[in-house]
Amino acid sequence: MSAFLVSNRTLNWIVTAIEKSKSELEGYTTRLDILDDADLSPKDLFFKLLSLNQKALLERYGDKDKDVHYCYHPEECPSMFQFCKSLRCFLYQCSEGNIPETSELFKELNVLSGRIAVGIVCSSPEYDSAIWD
Repeated sequence: MSAFLVSNRTLNWIVTAIEKSKSELEGYTTRLDILDDADLSPKDLFFKLLSLNQKALLERYGDKDKDVHYCYHPEECPSMFQFCKSLRCFLYQCSEGNIPETSELFKELNVLSGRIAVGIVCSSPEYDSAIWD
């Protein structure tokens, strides 16, 4: 598997969508710490995600953190489909070494991506028309 540093836009989409989704996900019985952490600003989350991605590259290639000039600015994600795909891309790029087993942030984002995917499916006309018996 190869890994790369996701784009600044992808990180902005993910963080902005997570912030927007906080109120939409409040109905779940199992809350995610990432949604509850009031002290974690969107900018802080952005840089935590960037750091996790860079750690994955270090695990994979032995590269030190690349000197990137990423910055956080809220950027509306075009759709929930794009949010889900961007989040899955990010998680895939961070799936190096022991990150999936040891990073609580990775684990929470993985759960969130599943919830987003299920939400997309359950809000589709195909799901509505499927038999429930």
